[in-house]
Amino acid sequence: MGASQRPQNAVKGEQIEQYRARERDGEHVGSGAWFDVENPDGSPTEVKSARQTLASGRSGRFRLWLDQHANLKDHGGDYDLVLTADDRTVAEVTVEPEEIDEVIDEHDLTWAQSGDHPKGNRQIKLVWSHIIDPDEVDE
Repeated sequence: MGASQRPQNAVKGEQIEQYRARERDGEHVGSGAWFDVENPDGSPTEVKSARQTLASGRSGRFRLWLDQHANLKDHGGDYDLVLTADDRTVAEVTVEPEEIDEVIDEHDLTWAQSGDHPKGNRQIKLVWSHIIDPDEVDE
């Protein structure tokens, strides 16, 4: 697998490492069992990444889990959504769960069954351009 085809987990891992470095500087203070980063005010942040374009040519998607989404809402959390192309981040936005709900409603989407998954059994896959303005993506 070449550098331009790194697994999304590697990108997410790098993003979490960036948070940990910021944590060492006092900006963040840890993570939890169901989220990636705990902010200084105690609110959770979940980091999600998506490829701008998949090998199939289709647009990448952010995969979200309903149980985790509900927990973020209940605890005043947010998502840090990272869009990648090749081996680099081309866009990053922080989005509140309520904004995700608006996108779901606007595009008439629903949470779908995903089988027996450790993060829960209902998920949604959101095309990145439903959340990130394509004009804001670094080329």
